[in-house]
Amino acid sequence: MTLAAEGGKDKKPVVRLSTFRNAAKHLQKAGDFRPDMLEDQPIRTLIDEITDALMEGVNIGLKDAEIPTEMADRLGRDVFVFSGCKTYHELREASQLLRDDRGRIKPFGKFFEEVRQIHPEYNERYLEAEHQFAVHSAQAAAQWAEIEREGNDYDLQYRTANDGKVRPAHAKLEGLTRPQDDPCWSEIMPPNGWKCRCRVVQVRKGKYDYTDRNEVSQLVREATTDLDSQGRNRAEMFRFNPGMDKVIFPKHHPYYNLSIKAKEAVERLADNRFVSAKTKDQVLERLKKAGIRNADISEASIEQANVLLEAIEDVGKNGRLKLNELILGYNVGAGSTKIKQRIGGHYNDGRKQIYINLECFKNSVYKKPIPFKEGIAIRENKIEQAQKSIEQYREKLGKNTRLDKELKAYIKKEQSNISDWTYQIERINDKIKRGEQPIPDVVTCLFEDVKSQVKCAIYHELGHYIHHHSDVPEYFKEKKPISVYGETTSGEYFAEWFASYKMNGKDGVPDELLTIFEKWD
Repeated sequence: MTLAAEGGKDKKPVVRLSTFRNAAKHLQKAGDFRPDMLEDQPIRTLIDEITDALMEGVNIGLKDAEIPTEMADRLGRDVFVFSGCKTYHELREASQLLRDDRGRIKPFGKFFEEVRQIHPEYNERYLEAEHQFAVHSAQAAAQWAEIEREGNDYDLQYRTANDGKVRPAHAKLEGLTRPQDDPCWSEIMPPNGWKCRCRVVQVRKGKYDYTDRNEVSQLVREATTDLDSQGRNRAEMFRFNPGMDKVIFPKHHPYYNLSIKAKEAVERLADNRFVSAKTKDQVLERLKKAGIRNADISEASIEQANVLLEAIEDVGKNGRLKLNELILGYNVGAGSTKIKQRIGGHYNDGRKQIYINLECFKNSVYKKPIPFKEGIAIRENKIEQAQKSIEQYREKLGKNTRLDKELKAYIKKEQSNISDWTYQIERINDKIKRGEQPIPDVVTCLFEDVKSQVKCAIYHELGHYIHHHSDVPEYFKEKKPISVYGETTSGEYFAEWFASYKMNGKDGVPDELLTIFEKWD
């Protein structure tokens, strides 16, 4: 397997200046910077934006790759911890400028004018290099997962970009060939430095001679040695294997040099984001932090509550959710309205309530969109069967006066069905003429595992909340339904697209909606 070395190189990661400004303002109000402040919302938002920017790089690197769920979870947690440590150093540096020569806290205008230069350094220049590193590191992790799946059937060979930009020490590694289980791959699995474009490929055993083991040791040391003016090796931290170690960033990165209290704060944040709650009380506590004032999870299992918590925290991580109530249960509904469907919920804007139906944990309703021709064939078959039924009913008319009324009702119902199916066929043919592609009944039906289906249903209901609390144009310039249900009303159109955005990313999302969604993220 060979992974693209240049994936996502033109992608510019983004951390908003306004987010950095809010964190700086929080710092100025406090008059100090303490490790526990990493958990405060303005600073947490900065951590989240850095995490999201770097995770874009990870997602580029993992595109179309198959890695174990455990590895994916650990890579995500690693990026979050790295972002928390980076934020700590960034704000610690900013805090050095909080006071004037007399020890007085500077007015915010003056303070921000001085610390503003920190933003482009950390959140543009450094972030771009870290983003590119995340792309290559994720590719290496995915590749290593595949190498491990295939066992020791191939040898591994080191290859550079083979151009004038390759570092001399890396150029010496060109063609290095060793077995997959050789210890050298724990130290020189690319990337071996910032903006490193090298890669490792699998080659058929015996096709290339092995590089001498003693020579390999010397080459590895040279490739990961870059002494600064004080004789410290800046490249030593790159002696790691992302897939083997299940991390994106090397553990000896300078960002990880922080106090014990700061480490504990970052780890605590990571646990809250990536570790499931162990009790319902913990779920309720975290839901309140996400913006849910009251929650009834009495009918839910701890596993069900955690699935819902994960989605709520994902959308409400910036503290923008202000929901009065969240109710989980079987066949729950607003007032007298009962929710009967297997998947779904209900949003009541007047009371700012969301109801999630736990029936969706019982049955999987995975269903691919039906191809247009197949959809027409199904409806034509139904029409044919209905016409036969009508003929049979008409043959029985007049033979039993008592049954005539019932038979006429059956005929009327079948005629109505024929009319509906004929109309549906006409609509499908119109879509074919316009060059459209089949869409699912609802976005939720596209997912095979129940957890994803439930999360998608939750995102749909949260989409209604966001729709009611955003400046949404009455009519969209370009209507692109994502599902049949999304064609029914503007509210369902918005909610279905939001669910798709959270589950599948921004590909295909109409610009008018994407602008709103990204503001909430």
